[in-house]
Amino acid sequence: MNKTAIMKVWSSSEYGGDADFAIVELDPEYAQLLLRRMDVASAQRAQDTALYALTFWSGQPSFVCRGALPEDLAERVENEELVILDEELPIAESDVQRVECVQAVVTGEDIYWEALIKHTSIRLETATCSRAVLEEIAPLPAGPM
Repeated sequence: MNKTAIMKVWSSSEYGGDADFAIVELDPEYAQLLLRRMDVASAQRAQDTALYALTFWSGQPSFVCRGALPEDLAERVENEELVILDEELPIAESDVQRVECVQAVVTGEDIYWEALIKHTSIRLETATCSRAVLEEIAPLPAGPM
């Protein structure tokens, strides 16, 4: 079953307001890919304890400002940092922040995304999504990629 993760976002801009939330579409295939990458990160960390995370180029998530979400949902994400919805969340293209250099940062237990606002050095970072959340979406037998 497809899920939508809405995550709180932090910005390196001292002024804020660049993006408040990130929206990630989590279908079972994408969740399985992320789980396999977590397995790889765990296996590599077992061999090299100096390794913290693996970074992958990513087309997800969409970064949006607070006004793009219904106020009750925005408040919930603000408080909980990660909210999983059972349905897609329609977002107008004009509400999506233009970003580049989007990367998924994967540890053995969680994942978060980073991006730069297009044509700036302002860095965005999402809250984390845990292995447990991904396993609920797409159970995966243990094993490397």
